[in-house]
Amino acid sequence: MTKPNKNCKMYCENGESMNKKLFTKKNIVTIPNLLSLMRLVLIPFICYEYFKLHDYVATAVLVVVSAVTDIVDGIIARKFGMVSDLGKMLDPLADKLTEGVLILALSFTYKYLLPLVVSFTLFEVSKAILGMVVVKKTGEVRGAKWFGKINTVYLYETILVMIVFRNAPDNVIFAKMIVAFALMLASFILYIIAYSKALKDLKIKKEEEKNALGTDEETLKTFDNSAEKDIKTEKNGNDESNCA
Repeated sequence: MTKPNKNCKMYCENGESMNKKLFTKKNIVTIPNLLSLMRLVLIPFICYEYFKLHDYVATAVLVVVSAVTDIVDGIIARKFGMVSDLGKMLDPLADKLTEGVLILALSFTYKYLLPLVVSFTLFEVSKAILGMVVVKKTGEVRGAKWFGKINTVYLYETILVMIVFRNAPDNVIFAKMIVAFALMLASFILYIIAYSKALKDLKIKKEEEKNALGTDEETLKTFDNSAEKDIKTEKNGNDESNCA
């Protein structure tokens, strides 16, 4: 009976080890993850200040706090070795939920933001679905890319301008919206390319492992045939000796 190929075994165990690693207490209770959770907690307070109290200064302050924690959690995670798979998922989740809620809120004031709201939702949902497919197939969580961060920074800046400078000329706001959409589209395309490459690399890896396993089986079969032939030769030699 042939033994499983070592590389194939490692690949099969990858998904299980990822799930165990993802939800350990050590990976959950970290400063970067707590900061990401804090950004999620801030969302209802931002909505309350904007919709209920109409306190746009307070809203802007909360948005700045959210943006600062987004920067700080990444720095802490990298500097102190607190990067985790859970953090890689929480960080963009907090970003996108905050951005989505803010864009939706602003669309009540700036009606021409509705296409941006729809585009944002479609892009982010599509990326999330494809990202989950990649995680499930590869057992690896991929963090935010540099082009995604650029898109996030510009979107936060645009949102702050819309909140603080509510009397800004429509052509200025519209221009910033067009740039935001362009960056959003470019980021979406680059993420799709990155995820597609990850799936393609996985397919190549599996084919290589399959070929390696096939080679191992063929080598073992050849060895078995050779051993069987040697045994028959030795047996015939013994029979001839006995006859003599």
